[in-house]
Amino acid sequence: MLFLLGAAVAAHGATYYIDFTSGSDTNNGTSVSTPLKHCPGDVNATNVAASTTLTGGDTAIFKGAVTYISPSAGITVASGTSSTSRVLYDGNTAGTFGVGRAVISGPVDGNGNGVNNSVGFNAVSKNYFTVENFEFYRLGSYQNFLSYDCSSLPPSIVGTGIYLKQVSYATIQNNYFHEIGEWQNTSPLRGDADVSGYGVKVDSGNNLSITGNEFTKMSYGVYLFVYNSSPLNISQVTVSGNNLHNYMRWPVSGGVNGDGATFQDVSIYNNAIHDYTEYDTGASNSFCSSVPHTDGIILFIGGIPYRNSTLGTSAHPIRIYANSFYQNATTGGGTAYIFLTGWGGTTYVYNNTFVNSHPSGGGEGSLYVQDGTRASDNNPALDYHFCNNTFYDGTYEIFLRSVTSSYELNRTGNVLDIENNIFYQTDNGGGGITSVVSYDDNHNNVGITSLPTTLDYNLYYTPNQSGHYAFQTHTTQGITDYSWSELQQYHSFEAHGGYADPKFAALSGLGLNSSSNDLRLQGLSPAISAGANLYSAFTADAAGNPRPVSGAWSMGAYQAQQRPNPPLSLTVTSIH
Repeated sequence: MLFLLGAAVAAHGATYYIDFTSGSDTNNGTSVSTPLKHCPGDVNATNVAASTTLTGGDTAIFKGAVTYISPSAGITVASGTSSTSRVLYDGNTAGTFGVGRAVISGPVDGNGNGVNNSVGFNAVSKNYFTVENFEFYRLGSYQNFLSYDCSSLPPSIVGTGIYLKQVSYATIQNNYFHEIGEWQNTSPLRGDADVSGYGVKVDSGNNLSITGNEFTKMSYGVYLFVYNSSPLNISQVTVSGNNLHNYMRWPVSGGVNGDGATFQDVSIYNNAIHDYTEYDTGASNSFCSSVPHTDGIILFIGGIPYRNSTLGTSAHPIRIYANSFYQNATTGGGTAYIFLTGWGGTTYVYNNTFVNSHPSGGGEGSLYVQDGTRASDNNPALDYHFCNNTFYDGTYEIFLRSVTSSYELNRTGNVLDIENNIFYQTDNGGGGITSVVSYDDNHNNVGITSLPTTLDYNLYYTPNQSGHYAFQTHTTQGITDYSWSELQQYHSFEAHGGYADPKFAALSGLGLNSSSNDLRLQGLSPAISAGANLYSAFTADAAGNPRPVSGAWSMGAYQAQQRPNPPLSLTVTSIH
């Protein structure tokens, strides 16, 4: 896996300066005093800007605090020639050309509304390029939508910050994406039909790094999909270190929409995904019609039962790890922090922290699995591993559900392991809170079950609802609420699990303090050296600290770190 694709540009080519306000396309563009108005690759460029083609090693620096109005189709990105000879689009990272970030915005019509499908940067079949340190703002959307009513509002105006199609070796880093597409949560917008906008939209690609960006006020932050085009492949992609929050439908989403598609070797890690549920049920919104459901991360196969997919393999899995999910201020529904629906293949979810997943309007909690794949479609069975996560006060922490006939979670060959997690529940959500839920509906066959393959080495603490660890509900079997002994007796679960206060380092509570909880372990925590050793699957904790090669692990997202022994003698020498 290549993590820092754009960390350095070894080859030094030409540098061009872009100033949309004061530049001129008749300038040579090679100094801060002679900037171009348009970036090479803009269809509106003339003269020198139009005749210049960026190539490997070249840099285009946009002036800070100046708003560049991109053409509706976006600035066409140029390709570099190798990983050490990239094309760099720079929004004034060094701060030497203007003040702050350069701004990319979209064109508007005579009424001040955005132009549909406006794009900031557009890369189709391009390679070896970096886009960094821009502000992407108001691409698409109605700026005067309040002048309409529910019956007169035209179709949604979509915008996209960066569009990548069939690209390789691209890095998108340290950008700020906001107010893209229709993002408001009020009438006359029609909720599910109108909420729109993409930060980074990917239609097939490999060796991509999307890191260190901020996304807010749009439908989709990072959108990774394989569409019905060629090649049908998303692989070797990292989504890391991003801050995704407020007014978002799906901060990170991925999936396949085509036969024979590949979606593998995707890592989503070290992101903060929080406070994004303003669109959903229970939030303070006034949409004209149905609200969109919201999820922090969602992976799924498109509505048509596409066949012959490759969805993560043991050698090239999908990894979702070391992310921080929380809600400080927002309320509302939200299906789940992570939603895997109709998905399959090898997927690891580990070292994440989930705090305050209390959807006031319903929802399925922190980690929700609904249905797997269908064997007749020749899509892979699911191979899920939910390990070493820390859950603090959520409605349902892990929710497993079979809904659609022939897509059940107990398909032959499915693996669903739940190990080494900490479930800390104080029932602050108003009752009905359970750590692990198996739910089977729309079935009359008593053989249908969503029960996990493995449920062991987990630590539970539910002081306000004694014995409420897990339950299973079934159309014909009813609801079964499992005590600790019943988990072990009926399903051979939790032979090595336990019930105890995990003794977190410091708890600050929920609400505005949700993100301030220190969920590391105190020295006397019963979670220390109580977990299974999973070193063959991953080797570090949420903070990047190593986990033991051999011997028992700590449960939860954080490995207890051994403190060095104090010196046998200590001599204090004055420095005065």
